[in-house]
Amino acid sequence: MKSHRISAKDVFEAFAEHLTKEREKLACIATFGGSFEGWLKMELAYWCSRKWNRSPWRGEGRGRTWGDVGIEYHAPLYERKPQAGGPTKCVDLWVSAEPNSDDTIYVELKVAIQAGTPHKQFWSWRSDFEQLCSISSEVSPVGLTSIIVGVGFDATTWIRLVEMATQGMASTNLLHRTVDIGTATPVHLQALLYQRT
Repeated sequence: MKSHRISAKDVFEAFAEHLTKEREKLACIATFGGSFEGWLKMELAYWCSRKWNRSPWRGEGRGRTWGDVGIEYHAPLYERKPQAGGPTKCVDLWVSAEPNSDDTIYVELKVAIQAGTPHKQFWSWRSDFEQLCSISSEVSPVGLTSIIVGVGFDATTWIRLVEMATQGMASTNLLHRTVDIGTATPVHLQALLYQRT
């Protein structure tokens, strides 16, 4: 596919599109629980690379070659430079807005299961987004998204948990999609988004 500039919303929409083709795997999330977050990161990184012609961040010898998509980047927080030893945020995934560009979109992923501790996961989803918003201006991204994938939730419960987690947030930009996996309840995808203009 031809390369073009993408946004945080594009990443979320592409992720939802991709997961509609992975219904059988999604049906196993409740069984494997949190371990599915690692699989989701790999799926999204691979999909971004294929869909938008982004080169992966790869190892070469003892070093690494910077690419257009990668997993687990430690970004400095609160205006501190990386070498200052300040706090960092381990970002689940990043993708360049354009090939060979410093304009980056940071992505966080969470999995919530109705039978587990969903309240904790929803607060963690919000916390991830707030930390993304606190990343240092040294590496300021052009887009941010924190995505939570939920299994086993009816629509009423899902909406209540989203409202609980986002209460009091200023200018919250939310997107929601569902994926039918042939069970009584669909898989929910919810994203908090920020896009710098």
